[in-house]
Amino acid sequence: MHLKLIRRVINHIELIILIILSYIFGINFIIRYLRNPNPSLSIKVIRYYGGKIGDGTSLKRGLQFDNVLINEGGLGNFSNLKIGNNVYIGDNVYFDLADQITIEDDVVISPHCNFTTHQNCENTSKLSKAFKIIKKPVLIKKGVWIATRACIFYSTVNENSLISANVVLINDNIPPNVIVKSSTKIEIEEVRYESSNKIFKK
Repeated sequence: MHLKLIRRVINHIELIILIILSYIFGINFIIRYLRNPNPSLSIKVIRYYGGKIGDGTSLKRGLQFDNVLINEGGLGNFSNLKIGNNVYIGDNVYFDLADQITIEDDVVISPHCNFTTHQNCENTSKLSKAFKIIKKPVLIKKGVWIATRACIFYSTVNENSLISANVVLINDNIPPNVIVKSSTKIEIEEVRYESSNKIFKK
């Protein structure tokens, strides 16, 4: 009991120090901290900066947050992140918060998964002529398991489905109660630029 109290006091002091440092160095300080955090503080820090995380949820280490700042649609905080109750999120999961990422109750996110809400080639003038900006939310509904290294690009996964390891979803709507075993289908289309140059994408 005495040790638990000491740990709680230490964690509380660490949280206060983190918040003070974040006021000095900005939200980037918190983003860097969450890559190797004290796991017992991760949820408190994300909640403090606008993220919604339910009860019984656990976050492992190495969380990667992109587009939290006011660029690409980021809001300067974690308010585009909504996580429900009894969710498990493994190591080194990537969250692109250019748009909303919603993870409902009783979801398991295995390590090294990727949740991306936008694509933007504006920094390259040639590519921006061929590829439009896309920005859409990610929605993971109740009872879903996202297995290791799956990548979810602006898609919806409906209730009680399993996305197997290494599967890539791009702008999909996965029905409830299914197992997505692979994403090996290859589609090729011609990409047209304003100039005469052509490339192909797979």
